[in-house]
Amino acid sequence: MTPVYGVGVLVRRPDGLVLAVSRPYNAHDISLPGGKVEIGERPIDAAVREMWEETWIRVRELVPVYDTLCHGRRTITFLATDWRGSPHSTDEGLVYWAPTRWLVDDQSPTFRDHNVKMFRALGIPIGGAGRAALAASRCA
Repeated sequence: MTPVYGVGVLVRRPDGLVLAVSRPYNAHDISLPGGKVEIGERPIDAAVREMWEETWIRVRELVPVYDTLCHGRRTITFLATDWRGSPHSTDEGLVYWAPTRWLVDDQSPTFRDHNVKMFRALGIPIGGAGRAALAASRCA
């Protein structure tokens, strides 16, 4: 089996917004929190670590929901079913509560195709407001 290279974490609010983090060099290119699995690290531990580093959220329970190749590397997306804290932007990037549409539009090219496939596979509607509300949705 191909080793896991990267992880992502899906956090959804009841209103359908998802927690998203920008790329460090482009505040408009957003995707789910996540990153690379370090040597010797379990994917679930990498997901917990990346969530803390990128959002200051403490994840207490994760469920793997999507396993695929992304940019030619195996990636697992986990659903956070229990978490604590208030999301904050960090040096890793800006944090937003975002409609799924933002993670698949032309301003978020890095993981756009991956996100479209993931949302469809999980039955999550792609929609929501346009980018005009970007600044208002940013977490502290």
